[in-house]
Amino acid sequence: MSGIFGGSLRGLGAPADPADPAASPSPLPPDVSVPVVLPTTVVVGDPGVSTGDDLLWSALRVVGVGAGAYHGYRRDRSVGWALWWAICGGLAPIITVPVAIAQGFGKPKR
Repeated sequence: MSGIFGGSLRGLGAPADPADPAASPSPLPPDVSVPVVLPTTVVVGDPGVSTGDDLLWSALRVVGVGAGAYHGYRRDRSVGWALWWAICGGLAPIITVPVAIAQGFGKPKR
């Protein structure tokens, strides 16, 4: 394997000879072990308990889905538009519900 690399890849993947001092010398003495530190996840608070913000956003999303579905169906007489408005109401209830009210909540499109 003298090719392009001049034999520098000879023994690639082979176990190194521990008696060879040039085989990747360790900066630590042989009797010192290094502890392995694994990354950890820090959990703030109890993940099983919902906060007031979670409950508020969940309630807003439920209202947004219902209001969006009602408005989409009544406005366009289409199940597709009802689903679209319901999805939007669940993703962004603070935007979707005011837009539906501005369009005349549940009133057919002219």
